[in-house]
Amino acid sequence: MIVTDPQKAAFTDIKTERMLQDEKWGDVGFTTHLAALAVLGEEFGEVAKAIIEGARASELRNEIIQCAAVCVKWLEFFETMNRGATRINQDGGNW
Repeated sequence: MIVTDPQKAAFTDIKTERMLQDEKWGDVGFTTHLAALAVLGEEFGEVAKAIIEGARASELRNEIIQCAAVCVKWLEFFETMNRGATRINQDGGNW
């Protein structure tokens, strides 16, 4: 896999944002998939708002990075809670 400079910059910034989230909120993980979805919905709303309001490119990029970092946090929860699961309950449990 070839990683381009824009990919490297994006992944680096997403990783940095994930660390900042833990610094700001503590190492509090999601407790359910619905909780993760709610947080992601809020972040996605911030991206939409930035687009609709004509935010500067740097502001929009920052919102997208925050949204992506929430997705990474959700994946961290998924990997911790759902290893080997074939189906997932809404509350995050395995079926």
